[in-house]
Amino acid sequence: MSAASDMKLLCEAILHFDGAGMRKFNYSSKDLYNMWTKSFVDGIRQNMQSAFSDKHAEKIGDAIISALKKVEVETRELSEGKVEITAKGLKVGNIFAEKNWQLDVSTDASQNDIVDSVVRAVEKNFDALQPVNTTVFVVDCGYSEEGKFWAPVSMD
Repeated sequence: MSAASDMKLLCEAILHFDGAGMRKFNYSSKDLYNMWTKSFVDGIRQNMQSAFSDKHAEKIGDAIISALKKVEVETRELSEGKVEITAKGLKVGNIFAEKNWQLDVSTDASQNDIVDSVVRAVEKNFDALQPVNTTVFVVDCGYSEEGKFWAPVSMD
């Protein structure tokens, strides 16, 4: 395989939580999922001033992870070991301002019912995201004789 094809496989494995692709690079999709979920839960709870329980934050984290599976990746080898990666990603920055916030709660709803409704709306809004933003970056790669794959020299 070429550096470009390995980088495409690695990017898609990470973004799409593809276990088989991750194993090729000696990564665990379960470990990555747990790391990202913890990061999302911590970030969501911190930013929302603990309005969400861990369960609510995990649901939002799962919605984000599901949305990441829509990211499209293309690669092009510029020279041996130098790969240009183009990712058509999601515009998430204004999801809380731009999307549909129709909450399905009654006027006498409890705080928990309201939070549940907000979480469902967030899940729906992430589900509706489509790839729109394009990011291009170049990665220097090295070949692992042991693993028989190309990988980034640095993950910075």
